[in-house]
Amino acid sequence: MNFIVKILVWLGIQCEVKRGTKRIVLIFPKYGFALKFAIFQPVALLHLLWRMRRNRISWIYTLISRGSAVNMLIPGNIEGFLENWREYRFFKRHPSPFLFPVYFSLFGFVNVLPIKNQLPSDIDYEKLCILFNAYTTVNEDGHHFKNPENFCFRGGHLCMTDYGSSLTQKVIRQHWNTLQTLTEELVRNHQ
Repeated sequence: MNFIVKILVWLGIQCEVKRGTKRIVLIFPKYGFALKFAIFQPVALLHLLWRMRRNRISWIYTLISRGSAVNMLIPGNIEGFLENWREYRFFKRHPSPFLFPVYFSLFGFVNVLPIKNQLPSDIDYEKLCILFNAYTTVNEDGHHFKNPENFCFRGGHLCMTDYGSSLTQKVIRQHWNTLQTLTEELVRNHQ
C-alpha cells in the first residue's frame, strides 16, 4: 500500500492514509472521496500453510476444532474483504442517515465512500456512549461504539462510519429505532 501512496504523491495526488487492523483507507480531500482497501496478508497465509505442512497432527486438530480450513484463514487474510463487502451490503439493504454511505464495492477488495467530517468538538462523546450503553447492548461490541473515530456528522445527522463487523451489524439491527432516536436527539441538542 505504501507503494501506491508513493506513486500517488509522485503523480501530484495528495492523499491521507488511515490504517486499521483489517483495512486501509486512502482519503482524497481534493476529490471528495475515500477508498477503503481490505488488507491481505500473504506472508501470514504462507506462514500458516507452512506450519500446517510441518505438523499434520496440529493441522488436522485445527480443522476439526474450527470446523473448516476457510475459518482458519479468515482472521488474518480475508476478514478485511468480508468487512468491506458486509458494510456495502448492509448499507444497500438498510439505507439510513445513521449509516455512512458506501457508493460502490469491488467485491470487498475496495469500497468507495464520501469523505467524512469529524465530530464537532462540543459534542460530549462520552455522554453519547453512556446513552448507547444505557438503552442498547452496544457493550457487546466495545470497539465500534466506543471509538469516536467511527462516527461523523453528515447532512445534519450523526453517522456510523465503520459497521462492517457482523457483531456491529447485529447490534444495529437489534436496536435500530433506539439508535436512530438517540442520534436524532443528540443532533437536536447540538443545534
